[in-house]
Amino acid sequence: MYKTIDSESEAMLLLEVTSTACQLMLKNGAEVYRVEDTGERIIRSKTNIKDVEVYATFNVVMISFNFNKHIFTSMKKIKTRTNNLMVVDAVNTFSREYVLGKTSLSDALDELYEIKKGMGYKEFTGILGGAAASSLYCALFLGDIYEMIAAFFVAFISQYLTSRLAKRKLSFFVDNFFSGFCISCFAILIVKMNSKIDIDKVIIGSIMPFVPGLAMTNAVRDLMSGDSTTGITGAMNAIIIATALACGVAFPLSLYLV
Repeated sequence: MYKTIDSESEAMLLLEVTSTACQLMLKNGAEVYRVEDTGERIIRSKTNIKDVEVYATFNVVMISFNFNKHIFTSMKKIKTRTNNLMVVDAVNTFSREYVLGKTSLSDALDELYEIKKGMGYKEFTGILGGAAASSLYCALFLGDIYEMIAAFFVAFISQYLTSRLAKRKLSFFVDNFFSGFCISCFAILIVKMNSKIDIDKVIIGSIMPFVPGLAMTNAVRDLMSGDSTTGITGAMNAIIIATALACGVAFPLSLYLV
C-alpha cells in the first residue's frame, strides 16, 4: 500500500502527478470544481501531507502542500482548451482508483501520460463526426436530403481548413472568424450551383460544431458553484467565440445579399 511518502523526491513526484491530472482535466473541458476536487483527492490520499491547497481558474492550476515542514508548489498554465470528455472521465476514474493506495507514484505518472497520449479520436475522425452532426442538425431544421449533403460538405471543408489555421497558433477570435467565413463562402458557392438549396439551413447546420455550447454550460455551472472568476471568464470567452463566428458568417453573406 502507498499511503505515505517518505522523501522530498517522492513529494515532487506527487506534485507532478497531481498537476498533470489537473492540467489534463482543465485542458479538456472539466469544470473548475471538478479539477480542484480531483487534485485534493490525489494529494490527501497521502496521510502525512498537510495544508493541501488546489486552486484552478479558467486556464491556470496552482497546487501547494506541506510535507516535512517544507512547502511544495506548482503552477500549470493551459494555453488552449478543448472539449474531450473521454479524457476528463479517464482522469477522474484514475484519481478514484489511485486513492486506494495500490499504485506507486511512478506508475501513476505513467498512466497519466498514457491517458494524455492515447485518449480521444484522430483529427480526421473528429472532423468527419462533426460534419455528420452538421447534416443531422440541418435535418432538425427541416432541411431536405440535398441540404443535408450540402451541410455535410460545408462543415467538413470548414473544419479541415480551420484545423490547419489553428496550428499556426493565432488568436481564437481569428480562428473562429475564419470558420464562420469559410462556412458562409462555401454555402454561397453551393447555392449558386443549385438555387433550390436553402442557404439558411445549410449555414445553421454547418455552424453547429463550432458553437461554444459546452463552454457556456460549464461557465454557468462554475458561477453556480461560486467560482465567479472562472465563470465570468468562460462566459465571456464563449460570447467572443459566438461573436467571431457570427461576424465571419455575416461578412460574405452581406455581400452576397446586396
